[in-house]
Amino acid sequence: MRAVIWAAVVIVLLLGALTYGRALLAPTEPVGVRELTVQGFEYGFDPAELTIHRGEAVRLLFRNTGTIEHDLTIPDWDAATPILAPGEEAVVEFQARRSGTFRFLCTVPGHNELGMNGTIRVE
Repeated sequence: MRAVIWAAVVIVLLLGALTYGRALLAPTEPVGVRELTVQGFEYGFDPAELTIHRGEAVRLLFRNTGTIEHDLTIPDWDAATPILAPGEEAVVEFQARRSGTFRFLCTVPGHNELGMNGTIRVE
């Protein structure tokens, strides 16, 4: 009788691992490259909110459409463009390896404090 109970427990655990284990592992693998464009100006970003999926590789084009220097930095991911003159653009690439809400901002002194920041939601 004990052997039957232990066999049933093992089967339930294996089924659970196969069902839920795949869901836990799959999102960490890249699901493709998402190309996004963000414009920076005095003193904001357009769009100021981005939504991406966990595991996505992201190629983000940042365009400085303002009249002074700006950059785009994602501190949690060590991803940043250089500081760009008006009219310049640069690409930053990263992979969203974990879910959550992450900030991006302009690191030119005073710009973040004036509202030049946004959020990336990773689902």
